[in-house]
Amino acid sequence: MPVKPFNLSCIKKMSSEEVRLTSLLFDLSPESSSGDPVTVRIRKMLMKHLGERSFFYLDNVESLTFSSFLGSLPETVIISVMKVEPINIRLAAQIDNNLAFLLIDKLLGGTGEFAPENRPLSETEQGVLQYFVMQILSEIWKSSGSGARLHFRFEKFAFGMKDLENAGNLKDAAISLAFKVGIGDLSGFIKVIFTGDFIRKAQSLGLGKRSNAEGGHFSDRSERYGYIKTTLWADAGRVTVSSSDLITLESGDVLLFDESGLMLKEGKPCGSVELKAGRGEEASLTANIQPEGKTIKCTVAGG
Repeated sequence: MPVKPFNLSCIKKMSSEEVRLTSLLFDLSPESSSGDPVTVRIRKMLMKHLGERSFFYLDNVESLTFSSFLGSLPETVIISVMKVEPINIRLAAQIDNNLAFLLIDKLLGGTGEFAPENRPLSETEQGVLQYFVMQILSEIWKSSGSGARLHFRFEKFAFGMKDLENAGNLKDAAISLAFKVGIGDLSGFIKVIFTGDFIRKAQSLGLGKRSNAEGGHFSDRSERYGYIKTTLWADAGRVTVSSSDLITLESGDVLLFDESGLMLKEGKPCGSVELKAGRGEEASLTANIQPEGKTIKCTVAGG
């Protein structure tokens, strides 16, 4: 079977502001693992109300403007508008019509076997769906504990663009997180739009760092493994080589380090190196070296 190369020119380009907002948003959000408190609470809530076969997960991340989001909405749409205190910002969450009717049917005691309908919700159906949305917001609040700095409150349902005029600056950059939600073989999406204004104001409250609880959870999980395989290497020093010089380098050429912890003493190397794991971007351990023939042994300082 012929293999076609991927057309990289089709990839959507992101501005530096979109990249920055995406990074800030993921700093604000919980770890994307099944063990973070928000995920655990929401999963339990779904299983309680929708059954053991219910599920949800983050399916897609997209950068866009708030106006382009509004322009992509279908004629019949269901959007939950939430007010965020104390920063006084509104967020919009689009609920897939098919998913909305699936949730309503299940919450009212149905079997989940329903015919999707392209129509506005009745007042009773709005009340049922509002209950579901408020259950999610309640679990987010509970998982944050007494120190929560943001409070998400359900405000209303919007069923068209006119109802969303005050939900965001049309020209403001935004990040869309689309979550897949379903029961068994049936599923739909909930797309939450985080405007740049929300991300910047939330970050200004000092919410851009992972909590110690999440770090502790990672430590607890890592202790369950006997060992983790990785690459361990010694950084002997640093030198800057231009691209033109790199092409002409050959085996046996001598390079002089710009900086190094090694030196020659009586014709033998001595000093220290930095031991690094993986890509070596996080941290390192200083190790003293001891030449033994053609082998150099490294001893971690203090060991």
